Amino acid sequence: MGQHLRALREGRGWLQETLHEVSGVSVATIRSIENHYEGRRPTPRTLTLLSKGLGLRDDYLCDYLRNPPAKRPSGSVEAPVGEPEAINAASLPSGWDPVALRLDEIIVNRLKEIVVPRLEMVENQVRGLADVIYNVGREIETYVKHPGDTE
Repeated sequence: MGQHLRALREGRGWLQETLHEVSGVSVATIRSIENHYEGRRPTPRTLTLLSKGLGLRDDYLCDYLRNPPAKRPSGSVEAPVGEPEAINAASLPSGWDPVALRLDEIIVNRLKEIVVPRLEMVENQVRGLADVIYNVGREIETYVKHPGDTE
């Protein structure tokens, strides 16, 4: 489990601190999972938070923990996460479709490219409107307090 979590994190080019920021799971907990600290087993809630933070299905890491893939032969190299070669049908739990997983990944990435900039634009417009509303409110307040002074 720890090696898999590390591969997922590093495949995205993230530090443990980055995974902490997106998942809310402490760096110490991430470190303990990745380093297989004795006597520590991650809770389903922690695995769900990490899965969400990594942009995976909520129960992805819980499923992985219940059904880890068979060990790879020594000397084999795992492809970087996010590359098409990284999805190996033999390493997926039964019933998972590698094509569907790759399509999901592509869709999520495209949504991030399209939706995030638009949300930022809307956020800027809302802030601008909030400033206008605030300023109009101050002008009305000034007029109400001193109606003769503004004419």
